[in-house]
Amino acid sequence: MNSSLDQLLQAFDCVAQPVFFASAGQITYANTAARQQLVAPGMALDALTPGSRPVLDAAPDGAQQLSVQLAGGVYNAVARPMEGGRLFVVQQGGPDAGTGVQLQTLASVARAMRVPLTNLFGAAGAVFPRLEELEEPDVQRQMSSINRALYQLMHLSCNLGDFTAAAAGEMRLLREKTELCDFFYGVVARTEPLCAAAGASLACELPQKLVNAWIDRQKIERCVLNLVSNAIRHADGPARIRLRLLRSGKQALVQVACNQSAFSDADLAEAFSRHATSAPLPSPNWGAGFGLPLVQHIVQLHGGAMMIGSPGSGGSVVVFSLPLGEPDAQTVKSPIAGMDYAGGFRHELVELADVLPLEVFDSGNVN
Repeated sequence: MNSSLDQLLQAFDCVAQPVFFASAGQITYANTAARQQLVAPGMALDALTPGSRPVLDAAPDGAQQLSVQLAGGVYNAVARPMEGGRLFVVQQGGPDAGTGVQLQTLASVARAMRVPLTNLFGAAGAVFPRLEELEEPDVQRQMSSINRALYQLMHLSCNLGDFTAAAAGEMRLLREKTELCDFFYGVVARTEPLCAAAGASLACELPQKLVNAWIDRQKIERCVLNLVSNAIRHADGPARIRLRLLRSGKQALVQVACNQSAFSDADLAEAFSRHATSAPLPSPNWGAGFGLPLVQHIVQLHGGAMMIGSPGSGGSVVVFSLPLGEPDAQTVKSPIAGMDYAGGFRHELVELADVLPLEVFDSGNVN
């Protein structure tokens, strides 16, 4: 492998999902999780993908979903072309995880929440200006508390509705051609002041060259904001979060790392299926469990894969891939923005509502 590919593959060394690279029918790289499943450089690819040769040969330049045989059994995986070979990412808690959840019930709950939420936002916008005239600190604090609760409910409603749509195969992408460096820089610039208010720092590391992709901007922004919120939520101290964009061949890798937020083995095992468990949440800091599965759905709809893990030095890292170049013929491409999932409210406030302090929601800032 060349040095640029070696550097790119290092991003997978600490993720929890098995990841391996194959060139000319032979495994040439395997991360720690793959090695634990007895995947090692030098093995023949056919030994891990019995019967999948027609799938791989059918679309040599595109990503494929296929089954791989590992020591722990048969798993679903995504195979994506890279420089000189293919990268295989074994999926954990994929789209079928948590099938016991009654999707139609959740969708109905999400829709039912929107009407009273809209009414509450409207009432707050009418009443709060009059309460502000009182200039009483206790009243101001109560108004901030109400605002934050409204944004938290909006976040839950958005996640419920869109998770059920994605799990039912009803989520659609409205892709626009996007220069990713400028896009992610803008997301970080808008979010960094909110992170600072929560006692965290947010920075980005972007390549010097342009990186163009067809993406649904609202949904990919939402992925990043969700990962930033999780990093702050689970940090043991002041979270130091860094977004990094890498490019290799026909794909981009987006890495969101936090050196103060580590995942346990149990967390990793349930990261994409916690919403489907009846077990009590480990602490009040845990949300309802729909965020990460929703991010995974969005990434997969874009033709990418998502990985999560904790490096040996501590902290956490989430990596997801985005294909570069033109999308397939079945993808809706639109220069016009679709419906705003958050009803016109600031996306950063909605997605980070659970981790931001009260002062951020002062009625003078959000109303």
